[in-house]
Amino acid sequence: MELTRKDLLKMSVLGAAAVTLPLERSVNASSALASRIAESALPRPFTTAFTKPPVIRPVRSDATTDY
Repeated sequence: MELTRKDLLKMSVLGAAAVTLPLERSVNASSALASRIAESALPRPFTTAFTKPPVIRPVRSDATTDY
C-alpha cells in the first residue's frame, strides 16, 4: 500500500480530532461543575404573592395603531 501526502494529511487530521474531542468534553464537564453556586449563597425564594397589574388603556387610536 502506498501512502500519498493527501492520505497522510487525512489521517493526521482524523487523529488530531480523535485526541482533541474527548479532551474538550472533559474540560467542559469539569468547568460546568466548578461554576455551580453553593446552596447557602442562593437567594431566598419570593415570599409575597404576585399581583397582576391593571391593563393600560390607550390614550388615542388611529386606523392602525393604539397610543
